[in-house]
Amino acid sequence: LHAYVLRWARDLKRFGERVLVRFGHEMNGDWYPWAVGVNGNGADDFKAAWRALRAVFDEEEATNVEWVW
Repeated sequence: LHAYVLRWARDLKRFGERVLVRFGHEMNGDWYPWAVGVNGNGADDFKAAWRALRAVFDEEEATNVEWVW
C-alpha cells in the first residue's frame, strides 16, 4: 500500500497542476469499507490512515495537492 501511495504522490507532484484530493469521504456512514464502525474500524484508525497518507505527500513535497474534507 505504501508503494501505491508513494507512486500516487510522486505522479501528482510531477503533474504540477493543482489537484484536489478527497480521502475517505463519508467516513461517518456505514456504506464504505473504511467507515468508522465497518470492518472493525474506529475513529483512531481513520485518523492514523489520514496522517500516514498526508505524511507521504508531505515527504514527497507534493505541494500542488490540496486536501478536501
